[in-house]
Amino acid sequence: MFSLCPLLALPPALTTTHTPNGTEKPIEFNVTFTITNLEFTQSLQDSSSLLFSSASNIISHQLTALFTKSKINETFLHCNVVSFSVANVANTSVYSLCTFRNDSTQDVDRVTVYHEFRDNTNNISTLGVYSLDNNSLYVNGMDI
Repeated sequence: MFSLCPLLALPPALTTTHTPNGTEKPIEFNVTFTITNLEFTQSLQDSSSLLFSSASNIISHQLTALFTKSKINETFLHCNVVSFSVANVANTSVYSLCTFRNDSTQDVDRVTVYHEFRDNTNNISTLGVYSLDNNSLYVNGMDI
């Protein structure tokens, strides 16, 4: 006959839980800049509009390409356009969030993100088809 008693004598299974430490949480940087050849319209404030969707997809793609080719590409995860607003009467200000892994392979801070953006946009003048105001770049609310 079969008995369950020998199973009860076994030590309990050891369970380990990995608790992520603060260094594993991704780092987000808000990257804000002004496009001079994209005239601001009310449609750019409506996240459900075709213009918002199209412009945000193109700009997100350009930012992704920029950081993927940069010196901090190993920790880069993604960029997303959050919103557009009017700048200098008719130009368009872009507010985006760019996310990086927080690990020891590359040090990433707002200064590094700023320099990589600057260096990969011809001194803050072009991003793909867009012309940029070279005095408009801010990373986490500060210019460098």
